[in-house]
Amino acid sequence: MQRLVACLLGCGLIVSQAHAANSHAPIDPNLTTLQQLAEHPDDYAVAKVTIDHMVDPSVDVKATLHELDGWAEKVRARLPPNADHYTTFMVLGSTLAVPGPWNDNHPFSYDLSDPFGKNIKNKLVSEYLRTRKGNCVSMPILLLILGQKLGLDMALATAPNHNLVMFHQDDGRWVNIEATSGTGFSNDEYQRQLHITDIAMHSGIYLRSLSPVEAIGSMADEVGDFYEKAREPKFQLGLTQYLLELNPKDTVAMIRRADAYYRILDQRYFKKYPTPNLIPANERADFQALSKANADLFQQAEALGWHQPTHEEDAAYLQKTQKVKAERGE
Repeated sequence: MQRLVACLLGCGLIVSQAHAANSHAPIDPNLTTLQQLAEHPDDYAVAKVTIDHMVDPSVDVKATLHELDGWAEKVRARLPPNADHYTTFMVLGSTLAVPGPWNDNHPFSYDLSDPFGKNIKNKLVSEYLRTRKGNCVSMPILLLILGQKLGLDMALATAPNHNLVMFHQDDGRWVNIEATSGTGFSNDEYQRQLHITDIAMHSGIYLRSLSPVEAIGSMADEVGDFYEKAREPKFQLGLTQYLLELNPKDTVAMIRRADAYYRILDQRYFKKYPTPNLIPANERADFQALSKANADLFQQAEALGWHQPTHEEDAAYLQKTQKVKAERGE
């Protein structure tokens, strides 16, 4: 994520963010599809697999949806008669995580080879079903999809660089479920482990149950990953604008939008001019507006309690994953 420390030219001319990009939004069929999914957000499986197909056209949507139905049937086959929601949830978890004939003694587990989720393919549910090695995107979303198929009241939730699911118990309480380990953590534990500020909790950017529409927007974050690597920043601007319409508190979309403005700045100015003072006078208003758009988005995210992970936090997480990897003998 690229951030400008300050606007570097004191020209005093500020224009709108839309004008700063200096072009009309490109036609993006993926946005049309996302809008259709958000208009009828009643099937997480269809939403996730459709989004995966945007990122990787080789994903067989029909076959993947059929496989997801098959896993739901495996859970149903193990349920006792008249199972309540808690029992159903526990059987769902064990069907995925505990070796047995229901999963051919090949359970699903956390992929320690990609601890920071750099490989976008690992976020695809079809890849997770194939390898049975997942991450904090694919693992909670599979739980969410299967929970919905089984009639459970579950929701997606987010934390810094992390996703989890929340399970609505029969007593009315929402509980956090850490899909990467199959355990339940309190909000206090997540706050401590993931360095979540009180401001972030109060603003609601983390650890709250996302609505179905917001969940679809969160799933579409992987499209943002893809666009950063394979599309011009104009596409990222169009995508993030829509994601922020779905969830104005989506700090991931804010930072991706800020990065898109930085990429435009890099293309137009940083690669051409060694210092900002060399930018022609007739281009300085555009430079200033893009710089301000970048800075404003970071400030907006920070006001909600977001912060950029420190090197120390990343190092501590990597050390933790390496320890688990060694304990597993991987």
